[in-house]
Amino acid sequence: MMPSIKRFIRKAPSIYYPLKVVQRTLRGENTPEFYRNEGLRQLEAIELVPVPKKRAMGGPALIEITNGCNLNCLMCSTKLSTRPPSLMTPEDFELVLRELKSVGISSIALHTVGETFIHKKLHQILALVRKHGFTTRLSTNAQLPEKIEAICREFPDVANNIRFSIDGATKETYELIRKGGKFEKVMESLEVIHRINRGKPNSRVFFAIDAVISMTNFREIPLFFEKFSKYVWPEYMNFHLINGVTPDSSFFREVFPFPNLVRYHPPCAKPFNSLHFTYDAKATHCSRDYNGELVVGDLHEQSYMDIWNSEASEKIRNQHRDISSLEIEACKNCYIPYAVVSDVVTNYVKYLYVSQPKLSPDGFHDCVVRFLQDMDDALADNNLEKFKSVVQAQFT
Repeated sequence: MMPSIKRFIRKAPSIYYPLKVVQRTLRGENTPEFYRNEGLRQLEAIELVPVPKKRAMGGPALIEITNGCNLNCLMCSTKLSTRPPSLMTPEDFELVLRELKSVGISSIALHTVGETFIHKKLHQILALVRKHGFTTRLSTNAQLPEKIEAICREFPDVANNIRFSIDGATKETYELIRKGGKFEKVMESLEVIHRINRGKPNSRVFFAIDAVISMTNFREIPLFFEKFSKYVWPEYMNFHLINGVTPDSSFFREVFPFPNLVRYHPPCAKPFNSLHFTYDAKATHCSRDYNGELVVGDLHEQSYMDIWNSEASEKIRNQHRDISSLEIEACKNCYIPYAVVSDVVTNYVKYLYVSQPKLSPDGFHDCVVRFLQDMDDALADNNLEKFKSVVQAQFT
């Protein structure tokens, strides 16, 4: 009942927006206290390397309507994928929706390693989302403002949850990281969302900005708030530490020089809690399966639950239960920052900006780097008590 009510409210802007404004006020969002509490909450029950447990079935699914992309970002290296760029057909998309619906999954995202808005039949894809009553999230690099506007206006009940991936607040940095992108197009797309929302963030389209942060752009974080707060509530600017989930992790190694904050990703939780779908309706246990190495089934031949409980799925899970047996190259080469570090940092940078709004870009950069270095020193010998003390000191 509750999820149905939430979906109804989300599709009724005249109800949703006033409720969200009240919620923000009551929770004290975008205040130093809010971000301090969120940051310190990450210290509860820390597991540096969680032991994954298989769920009865996967959760919300990512559907790869295309693995093609109009950019070649430094942290993604999408063009190194061995799978040829392709588009999911509306027929295969509906096959996936029907199968998800049959097991009670009603929430999807149309994104893995490709750019959603380059799909030539995106209108037909979203019409099927509407037909089958799914809640969906769209993600884009914001390079196609005209198409974004057309889609949002034609599908206000479906295209109402959108994330822009923006990794620089200046033209120079953005175009350095997002190879082939134009910063001017990002600004045009932001204005599109602003018009649709009638100048009130989240009033019609729930909107967030995701930024991958590293030594390349720490000093620009204050500019994100100054330049983009017109379009999005600051608490929905999400700053994620760069990771090595890519065919080429050299950029990750170069711009994140904190080795003790990085873990070998296996054992990974994804094979135990999710099933995603490639452009040809095949099932994979990885949301960024560039080369199709974790494909475990095909919806043309098997049901969702048959794939979930299949021998192929269990073979992958067993390799993650015993990482000494790991054979999958993508998994063997996968490294990410510890989850607790990423979660602490995303709250810290907001806390730092809100509590010290006049801090210079260089000063901001220095604070973030010093914090990361202190955490890196603390985790050199996995000293969690020292790590907690370092974090607590930064939020006081």
